[in-house]
Amino acid sequence: MKRFPVLICMAAMLLAYGSSLAQLSGNYDVGGGNNDYATPVDAAAALAASGVSGPTTFNIYNGTYSGQINLPGTIPGLGAGNPVTFQNAAGQSPVIVSPAGHGFYLTGADYITIQGLTITSCYYNCIYNYYSGTDSSKNNTFRGNHIYTVGAAGNYSGIQLYYSADCQILENRIEGDYYGIYVYFSNRNLVANNIILNVGYYGINHWYGNYNNYYYNTVYTGTGSAFILYNGSYNNLRNNILYQWGSGSSLSALTVFGSPATYFNTSNYNDLYAPSAYVGYYGGYLQTLVQWRTSTGLDASSISGNPVFVNASGGDFHIKTYLSSPVEAAGTPVALVTTDYDNDLRDVSTPDIGADEFTYAPYSYCLEMTPVTATGSVAPGQDSNYSFTIWNCGTVSDVYNLSAVVSSGESWTHQVMDSVGPVVIDSLAVASGGTGTFVVRVTPGEGALPGLTSIGRIIAASRYGSFRNIFSDTSWTTTSNIMGGAYDVGGGAMHYATPVAAATALAAHGVGAPTVFNIYTGTYNGQVNLPAIIGVSATNTVTFQAALGNTPAITSTAGYGFNLTGADYITIRNLDIANCLYDGIYSYYSGSDSSKFNHFIENHIHNVGTAGNYAGIYCIMPLITRYCRMRLKATTAGFISPTQTAIPSPTT
Repeated sequence: MKRFPVLICMAAMLLAYGSSLAQLSGNYDVGGGNNDYATPVDAAAALAASGVSGPTTFNIYNGTYSGQINLPGTIPGLGAGNPVTFQNAAGQSPVIVSPAGHGFYLTGADYITIQGLTITSCYYNCIYNYYSGTDSSKNNTFRGNHIYTVGAAGNYSGIQLYYSADCQILENRIEGDYYGIYVYFSNRNLVANNIILNVGYYGINHWYGNYNNYYYNTVYTGTGSAFILYNGSYNNLRNNILYQWGSGSSLSALTVFGSPATYFNTSNYNDLYAPSAYVGYYGGYLQTLVQWRTSTGLDASSISGNPVFVNASGGDFHIKTYLSSPVEAAGTPVALVTTDYDNDLRDVSTPDIGADEFTYAPYSYCLEMTPVTATGSVAPGQDSNYSFTIWNCGTVSDVYNLSAVVSSGESWTHQVMDSVGPVVIDSLAVASGGTGTFVVRVTPGEGALPGLTSIGRIIAASRYGSFRNIFSDTSWTTTSNIMGGAYDVGGGAMHYATPVAAATALAAHGVGAPTVFNIYTGTYNGQVNLPAIIGVSATNTVTFQAALGNTPAITSTAGYGFNLTGADYITIRNLDIANCLYDGIYSYYSGSDSSKFNHFIENHIHNVGTAGNYAGIYCIMPLITRYCRMRLKATTAGFISPTQTAIPSPTT
């Protein structure tokens, strides 16, 4: 009997020994390789259950992994000596999605690194650094992740620090979320070298918190503010590009609510650029950098200029190295950050502002062409001219060969002409640093239908291209045809199946010449809507009529036959209009725009107004409307025209 206590103690020791063996340490493969775990969710669950006894890394292989990855503060053994990393395996590009939760959800977890992952389609935040009770999530690093499409549930963030401390958010690309990065009641965090673009409201949102450092970030947005600071103290904002590209009365590059002197330790060496909005907001919107400095006392050495991104619309926020940029060498050294977004070394004395460190190296031969795209509409038989400008951004004068070819769509004629348009050219000489203009003329083919497009590729190439670094640039024209001429409805060439379809196309494309819809024999049911038509005039009129020798019938069992709302210069001729729920022809107004200068001629209108007391033709507030030689029967009223200026001609 005396042996039992000894046996029990030995068993307990063996269990404890077995438990220590189960703790994680070293490298583990997720979704590939050694397949230690099938998914990041499984790996995190094992981590939470077993804990760690040494530095632990989960290498995640290619695949799309769905589910919230939970990292609590109760992971045994986790600490400065035993950190945990979730990262992409070498050469792999895994994707984390969380359609019902956060992407990564840290609740009191410390010394966690999340890096090299694509995190998207999150219902809430993609990385949520939260707390549990009084235990905040501290000393965590989020580096080199691509985060987008966040917050299906509402206003959420790519990365949010919530009552956090001593964390680092570095070299992430965050796009299209309500907030890019949200720092809430958090202290001593470093946010650096991130690229944040086209968010729903704020690029970086600082809401309370002290001693936070925001360095070398590039924020590009057209809404709200690129950076907002509300409360806190001793925060630093240096070497950031805050680019507000939007246009409006409530958009700014930098917003401060409260006391700048208290909230900031420094705000300086930034590029605050808002070409069509406001540099800043502090008690009111401030248009210029000078006004901002005067009102806030901040940003004495900051600038306000176009940083010259490689291709902002295409998502490349590196700086063009061959052009002079105001952000080049305009920053100040920061001991905490010695590399850039691409891990290139920062200049130790005059670093560049923004996420990209670069070296300015002008080219001898260089060109840029604007606009990048040109679009327009043209009527059949007409031409459309598009103006382009070439900038010689090189150090040597140059001659550029010009060509225009059809890239896709209709094979319409594209010609390169001089800046005025009458002379066809094939080259253009431009001095170093100067500009030159030329025109591309597009001529649609005969009989081209509305809505058809021809896309032209415009190429400018140096005549001395073999000696240059950048020898060509490409722009595009997109020309769509508007209406003009005769169209067959329900027969003939069958341009449109029904009058409703014809009227829909008319409203969408407008007219550039007189336009006639010849309707073939058949019964066409549905309300024909005619709003104010683009391009219509006394010359460019619109006619709906029976095709020669045909007897089409228009019915509208659920509405009006023809419903004109602000439409002008419309002729409805020689049609049978019957069985309408309301009026046969209803000429109405839209806002203050009445339907004017319309002609309703030689129509047979009968059996209308099944919904009640309606008319064959009812014109409300018309102006110069003509009713000629019509047959009206079985209606409550032949025609009604209150408050009219109309010309009712002989009617049977």
